[in-house]
Amino acid sequence: MNGKNDRLREAPVDRLATSISPFDLRAASAELWQEHGVSGHGHRQKVLARHGGVTVALFVFESGAGLAPHSTGGTVVIQCIDGGLEVSADDQPQQIGPGGVLVLAPRVRHGVRATSRTVMLLTVALQPDETST
Repeated sequence: MNGKNDRLREAPVDRLATSISPFDLRAASAELWQEHGVSGHGHRQKVLARHGGVTVALFVFESGAGLAPHSTGGTVVIQCIDGGLEVSADDQPQQIGPGGVLVLAPRVRHGVRATSRTVMLLTVALQPDETST
């Protein structure tokens, strides 16, 4: 994809320029499942909102897909909307099913793997000194 007209969705700078952001997570996840050719890693994601150091993103994972272990300078909130997740947080496995929430303190190393076809809502709240990274 080379030009602005080749985008699958509205550019983030335009999409995120709002002070109020209501979402229908079922509709948003259905749209993500319908996108083709976005990721060769078995997942797709879309940032829904970003205000200051807080980012809210929606992920859809094929069964077995995931995110490699990493950490961030902010509080991480992982919500399983549908399906199932196995989160390794500081090498401790955590199982999260539909409606489950896992909150991680800043800098906790974690990886995510979908145990089935899964929808995940991720919120990251960076600490004030971390928003520029």
